[in-house]
Amino acid sequence: MSRKRISRRRFVGDMASGVAFTIVPAHVLGRRHVPPSDKLNIACIGVGGMGANDVRGVGKTENIYALCDVDDRQGAQSFSAFPKAKRYKDFRALLDKEGESIDAVTVSTPDHTHTVAGMMAMKLGKHTRIQKPLARTLWEVKQLEEAATKYKVATQMGNQGHAEEGTRQIREWVEAGAIGTVREIELWTNRPIWPQALDRPLEEYYTPPWIDWDLWLGPAPERPYNPAYAPFKWRGWWDFGTGALGDIACHSMDASFWALDLGYPAPGIAYNYLACSAALRRDLAGVEENLRQALRHLLPRAKPVDVRDDVRSGILRQRLSRLAHDITRANETQRSIELNTQSMIFGRVTTAPTGT
Repeated sequence: MSRKRISRRRFVGDMASGVAFTIVPAHVLGRRHVPPSDKLNIACIGVGGMGANDVRGVGKTENIYALCDVDDRQGAQSFSAFPKAKRYKDFRALLDKEGESIDAVTVSTPDHTHTVAGMMAMKLGKHTRIQKPLARTLWEVKQLEEAATKYKVATQMGNQGHAEEGTRQIREWVEAGAIGTVREIELWTNRPIWPQALDRPLEEYYTPPWIDWDLWLGPAPERPYNPAYAPFKWRGWWDFGTGALGDIACHSMDASFWALDLGYPAPGIAYNYLACSAALRRDLAGVEENLRQALRHLLPRAKPVDVRDDVRSGILRQRLSRLAHDITRANETQRSIELNTQSMIFGRVTTAPTGT
C-alpha cells in the first residue's frame, strides 16, 4: 500500500471531519525523540545576532521551515545550522508563499520592523513571538495587542530572563515574605554601548553586496546606507531603535515590575531626572556660588546695629544656609543619577526586616 504524507492542516481538517488514523507515539521512537507529527513548522524572520539564538532555541524542539534575513552575513550562522530551511530576504515574500505551510513565526529583527512583520504574521493567523522590545512606539504596541485579540493567535514577547528560574524565584521570595517589604529598587546598566548624540552621518558608503538596504530600512524613512546604522548601532537612532530602555531595561526592570506588580507610573510621581542637563547643573552651581557669597557677607557681622537687624539677619542666614544645602544635595543627586543611568543591571534592593 502506498503511503501518502498528510499535512498538519489536512490532519486538523480530517480530525474535525471525524476521519481517524494512527500517529506513531513518541515512546515507540525513543524516549528523547520527538516524532515529526508533534513538531510545528516555524518561520524565523531576522536570524542574525539575537535572532540566531532564537532560531537555535526553537530549533531544539520544532522544525525550522523557513529563514529570512536581509543580511547574508548576519544570517550565515542560522543558514548553516539549518541548511534544509527555505531562505528568504523579504519576510513579505516568505509569508505570502509559505503561509499555508507554517504554524508560527518568530520576529527578531531591529526594533523598527517588529510591528510590520508581526502584524502580517498575525493577520495570516500565525502564532507569533516577537523579540523585546515588542515594538518601537507605544502606539505600535497597542496595535499588536489588538491584533492578537482580533486574530485569536497565541503571542509572546521574547524576554529570556522572564522565562528562566531567577526571575521566578524573586517573585516567589516576595510573595512568601522572605525578604520583607521592598522599599527601594535600584537598577544599573553598562548601556549604551553604542555611540550617542550623533549627527546624521554625511560620509558616503557603497551598500555592501550582502545586505539589501531597502529591505533593512523597511518602514523607516529613506536614507543612504552607513555603518553607523547597521548591523549593530541602529539602537542609537530613533528611526530604528529604542535606546538602552528597549535594549536592557526590558530585562533589568522586569523582575521588579513583575514581582511587585508595580504597573504604570502614577500621575505626578514620574520624574524625568535625565532632563536635568549640563546647563541646568551650571545654573544650580551659579546660584549656589551667589548664596555662598551672600553668606560670607552676613556671617562675619558680630555686632549688629539693631536688635531687629540681628533677628532678620539670623533668619536670613538660616534660610540661605538651608537653601544652599538643598542646592548642594540637588547637585549631588543629579550627578549620581547621571552616573547610575550609565550602568543598569539589577542592583541593590533595600528591604525592611521580615515582619515589620
